[in-house]
Amino acid sequence: MGIKRANGTGCVTKLSGNRRNPWYAKAPTTYNIETGKANPPKILSDDKGQKYFPDRTIPDLLLANYNIEKGYIQIDKSNYTFSQVYNEFKNKYFPTTKEIQIEKDTHQKTKGKLGMSTCNGLQSAYNQCTVLYNKLYKSLRKDDFENIILSIDGSASKIGNFGKLFRKLDNYALEQDIIIKGYANLLKITNDFSTPIQNSGTPYTYNEINKIWEHKGYLIADIILTTIYTGMRIEEVFITENVNVFLQDEYLISGVKTSAGKRRIIPIHHDLISIIKTYYNPENKYLFEYNGKRFYYSTFKNLYDEFLENLGFGYHTSHDGRKTLHSELDRVGANKNCIDKIFGHKTGDVGNDVYTKKSLEELKETIELVDYKSKINTKLTYLRLSS
Repeated sequence: MGIKRANGTGCVTKLSGNRRNPWYAKAPTTYNIETGKANPPKILSDDKGQKYFPDRTIPDLLLANYNIEKGYIQIDKSNYTFSQVYNEFKNKYFPTTKEIQIEKDTHQKTKGKLGMSTCNGLQSAYNQCTVLYNKLYKSLRKDDFENIILSIDGSASKIGNFGKLFRKLDNYALEQDIIIKGYANLLKITNDFSTPIQNSGTPYTYNEINKIWEHKGYLIADIILTTIYTGMRIEEVFITENVNVFLQDEYLISGVKTSAGKRRIIPIHHDLISIIKTYYNPENKYLFEYNGKRFYYSTFKNLYDEFLENLGFGYHTSHDGRKTLHSELDRVGANKNCIDKIFGHKTGDVGNDVYTKKSLEELKETIELVDYKSKINTKLTYLRLSS
């Protein structure tokens, strides 16, 4: 028995007889341009490939989504709630499970999709906007967004996620004709909105670096030293491939994040070269591997925290090696353009970015200005905020 719908929008049909799953959705008829004849009917399926169902609920949904995606029917979104806007935005711009795994493996986000870190921040912010969930999006004003932010106690990064969420949803709502004016861009989020981060991590002291050197040969210690001497982010260390390590010329190629940071040349300090040689193996894909496989942060974090605890260190994050090198290069007066090249930072000066090119020799000279070992008796105190 066929269920009549508007012409050109397909139908949901029930097969005859006593069947367990008699209901299915049939897509609108399409035609062969050359022959003018109708193409074979297309039966729609769900994410699992199932085409037949015990009732018409899922077939109705499959057909509605199909028609929306193809542009055969239009939906009036003017009465969308905050949650409806968010969920539609999420379905369009958040990566799928497969895309998330690709990003984990390659540190490259899928084109047209948001990165995992951004998605996590947006989702976390959305979870704390329950008071807005059922409100019509078109009714929301600057005060509605600002009141949410004022009610949250958190770091600048956490507060910033609310600003990102509201601005992205406003832009999406404008694109979809849900609103005719956005108010999120009127938000002025200043430092007064946030609280200082406790235990945000600090550079390693000379004494701490010396203690880590005492454990040279232990994988976690060697990885920490690699971050301290190269300034690489921990994820950049993990994705460094042996094919991009050039021992003879003492440099490697790695990098993620920005266009300036991807595939950048990183000189290898003379103190670090022995560690890199230890792990270099052309038969392996990655320079540092764990149990014969690519290292992931979730595994590293537990080992890292345990290692530092055993050494009696104060609080540190895996990003502190990068902070350490940057602080030291600044301390010894290294060339700023060379520092930016090593760290993958844009100089902030278009002329410098375009015209100032640095040779491997200059980068090598810059990194060799660092001599942590000679400063073992030099006191270096980084203050941490107390709780």
